[in-house]
Amino acid sequence: APVPTREREVYNGEYPPQFRLEEGRLVVVMTDLKQSAPILGSAARVPATPPTLHNQRLGLVEVLAPDLIDEDFLYHLLNDDSSRRQLRATATGATVRHTAPSRIYDISFGLPPIEEQLTIASILGTIDDLIENNRRRIEVLEEMAQAIYREWFVHFRFPGHEDATFVDSPLGPIPDGWEVDTLGNSAKWLSGGTPETAVPEYWHGEIPWITSGSLTSMLLDRSDRRVTDAGLANGTRLVPRDTLLFVVRGMSLVREFRVGIADVPLAFGQDCKALIATDEYEALYLAFSVLVRADEIQGMSELAGHGTGKLSTDRVKALPVLKTPRSLQQQFVEVVGPMREAMTSIRLSIDQLAGVRDVLLPKLVTGKIDVSELDLDALVEAAG
Repeated sequence: APVPTREREVYNGEYPPQFRLEEGRLVVVMTDLKQSAPILGSAARVPATPPTLHNQRLGLVEVLAPDLIDEDFLYHLLNDDSSRRQLRATATGATVRHTAPSRIYDISFGLPPIEEQLTIASILGTIDDLIENNRRRIEVLEEMAQAIYREWFVHFRFPGHEDATFVDSPLGPIPDGWEVDTLGNSAKWLSGGTPETAVPEYWHGEIPWITSGSLTSMLLDRSDRRVTDAGLANGTRLVPRDTLLFVVRGMSLVREFRVGIADVPLAFGQDCKALIATDEYEALYLAFSVLVRADEIQGMSELAGHGTGKLSTDRVKALPVLKTPRSLQQQFVEVVGPMREAMTSIRLSIDQLAGVRDVLLPKLVTGKIDVSELDLDALVEAAG
């Protein structure tokens, strides 16, 4: 199962080279924060970027008998809920639950022959590869959409630009008929909040609750924490699809500006702001006006202590925005809108593939399904 997204801690000082984890190495999460989504015992592969340092919260796995157990099979085995349940049962601590290598050694499981392990790892790896390919497709679509925005509204090569005349503005020459507005004037600004965490009736509902930790993609439709209607009425608020959300406080602001578009109605916490476009702006046009300036906006953040970044709302509201003719904004939406819907569709395919993998995983690693009788192509086609 995928590890839930979590704020990354960033270290910018000197460190011994042996602390840097090599790409592809297998690690196990050894610490769980009680108030967050449970990830204790989850196995993961070290990504190529950014560089990842080894600390006490991660256990580095080294296979000493490759003729007995395949590392790729072990990766999937550790992510099976049976293994994770055993590990969680031995964890200690009240607020911060922790395990140790000796407890990981005590996990028991059935071990099929190495040839069967390789087949199982190949099947599950194929599904993971399809999921990763779909994620890359989404990234390409995002890049294309932002490139179109820049082509039209930064380089002024929009449809009909050949006949445009330019006039002076605070931003330099802009097409005649366009205006310079501010982000503050272009949208209704909303603040979020957190329902009382000690009230169970407010949580584990159907409404995604977005925070700086879960705002990690351009399209927002999920979070590791969800609120109920009661929670919605007691401490937070609901915003509609197409609302623009971005982080104004959090550790992530030290290195990046997290911004996304609500793909479903959702709620959000106080570390985010939500913008609903006024009638003079198309929601997607306004969203991309902010998305393409992520680096610029991140540069406006300030340190608020303990490695946390903070954005001044007044400074962000003062950002200039081009108020282009509504007809041109609508043309932009007609071009970019299908890309956005394709991203939504691909995300659904990812969910379906992940569902197939999560159903197969425990049955394959425990021998409940005979791998020789499994039609992977049919399963993938059904999921897609």
